[in-house]
Amino acid sequence: MLDRTATHAKIASGASLSGEVDLRGKILVAIQAPAAWTAADLSFQAAEKPTAEGGVYGEVFEGDAVGGGAALVVDAAASQYTLLNFEGKPQNCMLKVRSGTSGVPVLQGADRDIILYVQPF
Repeated sequence: MLDRTATHAKIASGASLSGEVDLRGKILVAIQAPAAWTAADLSFQAAEKPTAEGGVYGEVFEGDAVGGGAALVVDAAASQYTLLNFEGKPQNCMLKVRSGTSGVPVLQGADRDIILYVQPF
């Protein structure tokens, strides 16, 4: 088993979407919500490269290619550690983490630091 390391996605107070997290060369294997968390599941946006390099973010879906599958949503609760045990985990990309879904984003009541556990891709 490869070693896991942690990186962080920060969602600012009053926002629902984190800044960019560099997962190039890595695969996301688990997520931990902070102890203080405004109740919401997590969803994701990804891009091939950072915005500064022309990257354009889109929703992360699970399942088949274009026209198939559903938006990837992960259960989250305060301090909850969630293993991602499914194929199609976000990998080798730039990632943004959202509180809630694209249709129903949930604004966080304070700055939130979500721990992303990754391993080499």
